[in-house]
Amino acid sequence: MLLLNKSNKNLSEIIILILSNEFPLTSKQLYYKINSKYKTASSQAIHKTVNQLVEQTIALKKNKQYSLNPEYLEKTIQFYQNTQNKYTPKTETHQTQNKPYNAR
Repeated sequence: MLLLNKSNKNLSEIIILILSNEFPLTSKQLYYKINSKYKTASSQAIHKTVNQLVEQTIALKKNKQYSLNPEYLEKTIQFYQNTQNKYTPKTETHQTQNKPYNAR
């Protein structure tokens, strides 16, 4: 998930961003943070979205408070590390010797 700028985030991304910095939070606390920093969203929309994140095992709910699921975070870290490894140039394990063309 890319979180590049405030204006293009959907509600799920905003909730994840907030919970990555502050946790645990109630849906009411999320409501105030979202509406003061990002965009206008109804409490029903926030409640529905955060519960969808719980169903998707991205977030956890305990005592009416939400936080990010550590297992989701670990899977996300692994995904980005694997992607980075694919994009990082491989160093050769053996180097060829540079010999002059006419050397024997």
